Amino acid sequence: MNFLQPWIVWALPLALAPVIIHLVHRRRHRVVEWGAMMFLLEGPSVSRGAQRLREILLLVARTLALLGLIVGVGRPLAGGWIGRVGGEDLGAVAVVIDRSPSMAQRVRGRADSKLAAGLRDLQGALELAGASADLVVVDATEPGRVVPLSGPGDLTELGLDVATDATSDLPGAVETAVRYLEESAAGRAEIWVVSDGQTSDWRPEDGRWRAITEAIAALPAGARVRLALDREGAPGNLAARVTRVRRDVGEDGAALVLDVVVSRAGTPDEGLEPRRVPVAFEIQGGARSTAEVELVGREARLVGHRVPIDAGLQRGYGAIELVRDVRPRDDRFWFVFGERPTLETVVVSPRDEVARLATLAAEVPLGPDADLVSRTLTPAAARDAEALDLSGAALLVWHAPLPGGASAEAIDAFLAAGGVALFLPPEGDDATEYLGVSWGAWSAPRDAPLAVETWRGDDDLLRAGDDGTPIPVGDLDLRRARRIEAADEVDLVHLARLTGGTPLLARARSDAGGGRTGRAYFLATLPTPDASDMAEQGVVWLATIQRALRLAADARGGGAQRTAGADAPTGSDWRVATDLPEGASTFDRARYAGVLTDGARFVALNRSPDEDTSVLAAADSLAGALEGVEVIAADDRAGAGDGDGLLEEVWRLFMALALVGLIAESLLCFREGDAPEPPRTDGGAA
Repeated sequence: MNFLQPWIVWALPLALAPVIIHLVHRRRHRVVEWGAMMFLLEGPSVSRGAQRLREILLLVARTLALLGLIVGVGRPLAGGWIGRVGGEDLGAVAVVIDRSPSMAQRVRGRADSKLAAGLRDLQGALELAGASADLVVVDATEPGRVVPLSGPGDLTELGLDVATDATSDLPGAVETAVRYLEESAAGRAEIWVVSDGQTSDWRPEDGRWRAITEAIAALPAGARVRLALDREGAPGNLAARVTRVRRDVGEDGAALVLDVVVSRAGTPDEGLEPRRVPVAFEIQGGARSTAEVELVGREARLVGHRVPIDAGLQRGYGAIELVRDVRPRDDRFWFVFGERPTLETVVVSPRDEVARLATLAAEVPLGPDADLVSRTLTPAAARDAEALDLSGAALLVWHAPLPGGASAEAIDAFLAAGGVALFLPPEGDDATEYLGVSWGAWSAPRDAPLAVETWRGDDDLLRAGDDGTPIPVGDLDLRRARRIEAADEVDLVHLARLTGGTPLLARARSDAGGGRTGRAYFLATLPTPDASDMAEQGVVWLATIQRALRLAADARGGGAQRTAGADAPTGSDWRVATDLPEGASTFDRARYAGVLTDGARFVALNRSPDEDTSVLAAADSLAGALEGVEVIAADDRAGAGDGDGLLEEVWRLFMALALVGLIAESLLCFREGDAPEPPRTDGGAA
């Protein structure tokens, strides 16, 4: 047990005061044996025994009252998360930290963010508890890495109290923590999670939670999970995002044409008041302008807003910004722009029907943003790197066995330059692998129902239209599909899933060191009538190709939009062109919003769209994800301070003990009837 007022330990001997007083009182009078009284005392022996018992009980009651009062004033802490658990020392503690943008929210009544306040409370708890276990930390925005700590002070000294702009992967981080505990075999252990409970970070429906809970239960010495959750919401919080930007030259000079979305936290039934929201535009070089958006309900759009720029500025970057509110991380959004590109689509397929459908979708005009051209190659011709020639291409539609040799090298260079590739499943056997992905067996409705279960309608190729209308991915009639298989070390981003969780459309994450700015997608079916109605329906197939071309247009036009942490370029040639947040490390530049450049291209990094729309996960959802694991939740800790919100104060228990002692003392001192008046010693009359 520890005390918030440790000096009280020196006062604990005062609890023995009743015993000392009793002993001193007994020695004040000399006992004289008197024969006549001996016979009187032998009579009421039962009464003397009761009197002695009452004296003992009085001593116990008075001692407990003083002890409870003294210990209660010292504010004792029990059940310390790194102290003793059932009398057994902890062998290891793994701290999982949620550093997503929502953790930058300012805590009500404190100057700190949720993250800084949570780590400061955690550090105080560790210091108060006198931590002796091995201490490691897992950053949920970089879930595969375990960082050992020399002491609680490292939690803030290493810059872990600065929120990033990357979405946290809490299932992956907890999984890494459990793996560390398995390998360390350190005995009794605990996993502490510091978070705000956002659904986009927790992913309560993720299938990994089942394996995680089973692994925790299988630890030899057992483990439990403590949740330090600050679930304070952000009603009325505003967020801004640029959905489209292009450079335009007209009679009135050069300008950037932007589409902007401003969203507000809340639900339709909350009766949100209309308001005018100022949006500031800042272009590379310092040019600033402001426009107002009329916000009615939860979302407003500013379409085709023109920002004049210098005609000599062919490519560059800029940002839009709202007035800072409770969540500063979503008040700014970066964008990049460049010259009008010519976008070439290269289609590799042995089937004329697939080539025709891909070419038709790729040649639908994108508006004044780009010029579109296309060409078709057979798989045999594509094996020749010179014939493939992707140096001027923007989109590659590959319907053939996965590339290898010279063609794989050409596609690697194409992706490194910002190109976009869409791989379609070949008809025959394909034992090759590319980017750690390979094709499995074909499935058909007779084997299992082929239906789209979920898809991402907020980002990437299948996002909803500019007016909010969703793409009808769920209405697809799938007649056959091929399994997309990935190596263990490959982390695919599932954009659409079939019933059972197998991917229909997936994106390979950027490689760790190659600095690839392009994207590679894998589609499990074909647009032909024998495989699906994608081309017959038209919308899904057209949107997929057009969105892929839009991504390529961003890259070919001198820049690209990327999600911080997920697919940011990490090669050594890339450097930061904008300022990082205070306290942020340049080693973590890929996880902060801003602009990266390699001298010829710009890449804008921003938070995931999930961060603007995510809500707090329900308590039962979190409990369901950790079903079967001993979970202790320190919920809604805002304002605790000094670590006492993470350790359980038990002073009330000791104050109650003091109260019980006083009540017992008063009852034992209660006299039944009138006692005889004691004789007077001053010689006066009785």
